[in-house]
Amino acid sequence: MIKVLLVEDDGLFSQRIIDAAVGTDYNIIVCNNGLDAIHCYDNESPDIALIDIELENSPINGISVAEYIVHKGRIPLGFITRHVSEKSVYYNQARRVFPNLYFPKTAAIDTLSIRHILDELGRFRTIARRFPRESGDIITTNSGLFVSPTRDKDQLVFLAREEIVYITISNGFCKIYPDTNIPGKEYYKHKEYYFLVKKDLQAVIDILSTPLVVQIHRSHAVNIKFTVFEPVATIWRKYYYLAHVHSSNIKTTIKVGDSFKSIVREYLGK
Repeated sequence: MIKVLLVEDDGLFSQRIIDAAVGTDYNIIVCNNGLDAIHCYDNESPDIALIDIELENSPINGISVAEYIVHKGRIPLGFITRHVSEKSVYYNQARRVFPNLYFPKTAAIDTLSIRHILDELGRFRTIARRFPRESGDIITTNSGLFVSPTRDKDQLVFLAREEIVYITISNGFCKIYPDTNIPGKEYYKHKEYYFLVKKDLQAVIDILSTPLVVQIHRSHAVNIKFTVFEPVATIWRKYYYLAHVHSSNIKTTIKVGDSFKSIVREYLGK
């Protein structure tokens, strides 16, 4: 049997694919949520994947699921979508993971067409393709990051960019501190919980690629959503800045480095 990971939030459309696969060599495994699909991929080792791009009411969209699959170990994948035009907001994001085909999400698609698409996707299993890989402790996607918990290096968990409170670096490792007051984040067991990544600070900031995270010191970066900057005057009429970082589990103050003052001034001027 060929295992098919079907990531689709429309139950009726999923059922049509399941019904079409009856009597064939395809075993359909359905997930209606992006994070569930990631766990299913790790646990079930599917042979091919069909992924809905949009995935409403999911923490991550289908493109992020596909990016995860590409970095963990490429399998043939197709995107289920109503939007295949170059004018679509998803087009440039989707093509970066080199989907093998697009599955049109229309009411007109019939059983023979669905089986044909599954067969086409199955043929790609014999074609080896190489893709750039990131180190095993961090995988970037369109929606956020997958990172290893400090106590379980074989597991990867999802971390949205906006959940990051601040980052520090020591001895070549970055500690990424998340906000722990987030429903469903069972792996945030301790108020001092952090993710440990073997990269330098600038590399992590580049990977995050978000204006939310700003470097304020050679060994510190903060999420401006959780940060208040305070200008402090000295008796020599010089100014420095303090960054007060506060979330549900973190309360700390960091002095802004001299070479990063202009970044803070630019932020305060907005």
